[in-house]
Amino acid sequence: MSDILEQIIRTRFKQFNEDALITEILEHGALHTCTTEEQIINPGAYVKMVPLLVYGSIRISRQDEEGREIYLYHLYPGQTCAISLNCCMSMKPSEVLAIAEDETEFISIPVQLLDEWTIKYKSWRNFMFETYRERFHELIQTIDNIAFHKLDERLVIFLNEQIKAGKSKKLHLTHQQIAQSLGSSREVISRLLKQLERDGKVKLGRNEITMA
Repeated sequence: MSDILEQIIRTRFKQFNEDALITEILEHGALHTCTTEEQIINPGAYVKMVPLLVYGSIRISRQDEEGREIYLYHLYPGQTCAISLNCCMSMKPSEVLAIAEDETEFISIPVQLLDEWTIKYKSWRNFMFETYRERFHELIQTIDNIAFHKLDERLVIFLNEQIKAGKSKKLHLTHQQIAQSLGSSREVISRLLKQLERDGKVKLGRNEITMA
């Protein structure tokens, strides 16, 4: 198993070019498999590990007290979650909901190692800085979408992100799920999707959307 995990690390996380770091990941990390829509990190819970995504994708969103969601960004293979890193290092409860978009694998790293590895390993430190930079850029894009784009434009952007995450133009999503992610109502999303269908941009089925 360790040989397989080492190959995964060297393939997916090529920036980890220090053998001692890889040895520690093999010693302390654990490989997890999640099913579609499985919750990985819940709002309000203390984060005990940081996921290094190997396969699949993870949807990161904010959730209010009534369960309404606002989509933030996706994680893809070779990435981790900056907000989770921040919660770990500040020892505060999670502020986000992390859900496996499809069948997903990740390596969990115990939080107590983050500070130590940041000091010991340059490649890990660079990985964390790059993670913060990428996620910050994505959050700025999300804010721009909410502030400057109409809901129909945000809907198209969201659908395209789902295509990228699932690597398929056929999306298995309900109108309610989309509405929750965009902070809207099912009725509004249904109306916008029907308009997109009339425009020839999507084809609607039962709990299924195919992008043109």
